[in-house]
Amino acid sequence: MKFIGIVPECRIIGGRFCLSAHATYDTGVGWKRKGLTLLCLLLAAGLAMGLTTYVDSYSVHEWSRAVDIGPISMRVDGPDIEERIDELQDIEGVQRLGLVRFISGRLGGVVENEYTHENLAAPSSHFLAIFPTIFQIKEGYYPENEDEIAILWRKAHEIGVTIGDWVNYTTGSGEVLGTLKITGIFQLETRADIAFYASWFNIHRTIGIICSTLIAEDAGSTSVYVDIDRTQLSPFDPQGSLRYVHSIEINIRLLDSNIGPLENYRDSAYDVRNRLTQSISNYINWLMEMRIRQISRAGGLILLIVLLDFLAVRHNFNERKKEALLLQARGASRLDTEMAIVMEISLLSVVGTVMGLFLGVLLSRFALSSTGYLQFDFSLFFTEPFLISLGSFFLSLIVGLLVPLFTISGYFAVYRMEEPAREVEGRLEKLVEGAKAVRWDAILLGISTVATIALFSLGVDTTGNLYLSVAVSATPLVLFVSLSSLVIKGLRWGSLRISEVFEGIVGKLPASIGIRRVGKKASSAAPIVIVLALSMSLAWNMAVVQASLPITKENHAQFAFGGDISFKLDNYGAASWESFFQNVSTHPSTEQTSLVSTVDVYVSAGWEGRVSLTALDPTTFAQVGYDYVGTRLNESEVFSDLLEDLEASTPAVIVTDYLANKYDLDPGDIIQASYTENENDRQVFSFSVQGIVEGLSDMSEETTDRSGPYMHSFSKRVMWINRDVIAPDINFTVSGENVLCVATKDGTNETQMAQELLEQGAERALLEGDFAESGWVAVSHEVARYLNQADYVLDRGADAVSIVGTSFIIVGVFILYVIEDTRSWKREVALLRSFGGGTTDIVKTQAAELLLLVLAGTGLIIVYSPILTANSFLLLRKTRLTFPIRLFVVIPWPALLSILGFFIGCILGIVTIIAAVNTRVNLSEALNADWAEAGPYRGER
Repeated sequence: MKFIGIVPECRIIGGRFCLSAHATYDTGVGWKRKGLTLLCLLLAAGLAMGLTTYVDSYSVHEWSRAVDIGPISMRVDGPDIEERIDELQDIEGVQRLGLVRFISGRLGGVVENEYTHENLAAPSSHFLAIFPTIFQIKEGYYPENEDEIAILWRKAHEIGVTIGDWVNYTTGSGEVLGTLKITGIFQLETRADIAFYASWFNIHRTIGIICSTLIAEDAGSTSVYVDIDRTQLSPFDPQGSLRYVHSIEINIRLLDSNIGPLENYRDSAYDVRNRLTQSISNYINWLMEMRIRQISRAGGLILLIVLLDFLAVRHNFNERKKEALLLQARGASRLDTEMAIVMEISLLSVVGTVMGLFLGVLLSRFALSSTGYLQFDFSLFFTEPFLISLGSFFLSLIVGLLVPLFTISGYFAVYRMEEPAREVEGRLEKLVEGAKAVRWDAILLGISTVATIALFSLGVDTTGNLYLSVAVSATPLVLFVSLSSLVIKGLRWGSLRISEVFEGIVGKLPASIGIRRVGKKASSAAPIVIVLALSMSLAWNMAVVQASLPITKENHAQFAFGGDISFKLDNYGAASWESFFQNVSTHPSTEQTSLVSTVDVYVSAGWEGRVSLTALDPTTFAQVGYDYVGTRLNESEVFSDLLEDLEASTPAVIVTDYLANKYDLDPGDIIQASYTENENDRQVFSFSVQGIVEGLSDMSEETTDRSGPYMHSFSKRVMWINRDVIAPDINFTVSGENVLCVATKDGTNETQMAQELLEQGAERALLEGDFAESGWVAVSHEVARYLNQADYVLDRGADAVSIVGTSFIIVGVFILYVIEDTRSWKREVALLRSFGGGTTDIVKTQAAELLLLVLAGTGLIIVYSPILTANSFLLLRKTRLTFPIRLFVVIPWPALLSILGFFIGCILGIVTIIAAVNTRVNLSEALNADWAEAGPYRGER
């Protein structure tokens, strides 16, 4: 035996044997030990840093959207506010401001006598100069005289006027301002969130622009619009940015001379509508929600990090065990030797954390460049923003420095509670000992199984509920850990029986050595099997989720919208419908069109009896619409025959099973429905039930992502009827919701198609709303919007971090498993050769050992992967629409097989390398080196 490095100086202090320096037992082994320990700690810290850095870096996009609220940051109202312009301008942080006067009343055409009750705005010339995008002139020019007006384009369309026409304006108090000539047509700032933005600043009700001299001094109201210096805002410190914006608001409120500096600034006479503060607060809440969401999704990744730290601690303790025992034999205390090991692990944790920061940054760049599952656009690797917030930095330090220390504490606690093995005799006593050994595993497995089944069967919505999210995330992990522990104990106790099974595969001698080696090293095999099963399960789960969500969104959109693209028709623009229908039908991308109209009818008294009666042409709509499984209606096994019967039958309807169950209906029964167009016109219809299906769409939905606390009974309270049967009795143009559903040709860009139709004047026929792009909805647009939303992109990027990280982990862990007891393995190889074994037997022995681990891991994967995937779907943010099929699960077999092939390739590579390295072993050297070692040998922990 030899010591190389620092020779321990032993001294007696207070009657106690102490070490003033720590010995290193065999320098070569020491560097290998430190290297493998550092590898585990590095991967653990890198995974944590990669995930947090990715969330921070991606959040820069959300930050840009949060602070880019338009040119106006705040609106200030109050008495004589126009006289405070100079004082407002002098407040630190205020960059520019402008004044607008408003007055309400009635505006109408002189001849048509059509009126609308909104606001007129009189912006100052300075306001128009510094905020030119708020009121954008489309045609003509701003009014220059008191008898001129510029009118909002939508209102001009509603009351049927254009440039050169005259309108009269009467204030809310009844004062007639006179007849005004239209000199311009304007539009409000066009932004994705224009409705919320404009309403926040009282701009949305503006329908006309007039000269300020037309408004009396004591009439109307005055607002000052302020923009601040936004260069002081930074995503690195959003809380500091929030304080900066809030301080400007406080200083504005303190301009009120009637309140003192110690009073509540909110009592100020000046009201500040601070949109920027609200937007930054929303960003902070969003960022916190995303971090919690990613932590709840990363339960498996967190377990991998803990396992890596455990492997690092265990490997270090096992490698230094003999050195520690030797020093204890010379008088050192157990505490001294253990503290020496703890100090080494702590120093390696510091180094691993520092190196892990760089690895985490690299992993985050891979995540940012991810465009899909295992798909990367590496141009984004360098162009995407980069950010590490203070919170993420400290979280990574905690994972890199404190988690290993907690793991060491857990390591001591577990192995010091371990009872020494004792000889047991009798079958009953063996059963009792076995039951005692697995009692906690069985209890945890039973509790977690019951909890998992309960969460799945209840169908709870965990989104927005932190406690349920944690429960849903943690329960399958507890189940997995307890199940893994049972599997490992089974390998330990059943290695003899298992080796007999493997004799027919690899031979008796390799099976005996390789399989029993797993039983001997069960404490090492446990984390290996867990890491293998967990890594594979995570990878497969991500592949299934990635493939399922877009298909689910597409099928839901097709069912809800009633076609590839749907146009929401404006009943006030019915005169333009015919030309619009002609433009759509003749468009090169159009395959077929169908007009669908819906009115509310009542099949029983009270609100509960309300049902949507949807009138359609069965022949054309069968070529346009989709059923609830995403199949074209004329190809649907359920709907194709029903629509043909609906076309040929007398007054009949197709109803949902919800209505059939509620009103005890069967095919052929009669259902009565009352319809009231006005108080004096009530009609009662009798329909025959043609068929009953699981769900129907009335094509009125504007998106598939409704939110809120309650479920919307979409697809349940709907009946379909032949349009030709009911059209003579109901005027759908006046009372119905009308939608033109369109089937497009393959490869059509529906967004481009809609824009082309809008350029042909389609807006006159379409509803205006925030739900869609100027009155239309499209399946491809809905899917693209979903795939580009922050939640989805963050989840997929986090999955990329996990995939790349687990690829490193699985290779590193297998290397650690095989190398951590090289001397013992060489000794067994030498003995195998002494019995006449050849290179093939050595390879078979190594293969048998790893094959058993793979099979054990595969068994766990088969059991756990479905549970993990179902758990992931529970954690997904759900729509509040009651679709007949909430989720379409897609199994991407090529992706799953490629992942499996990668892991099998890694295992085969390790077997080949280790076998090649260890086939040439000197027998006497391998055995003598071990026999020469002193000190008791207690086996691995």
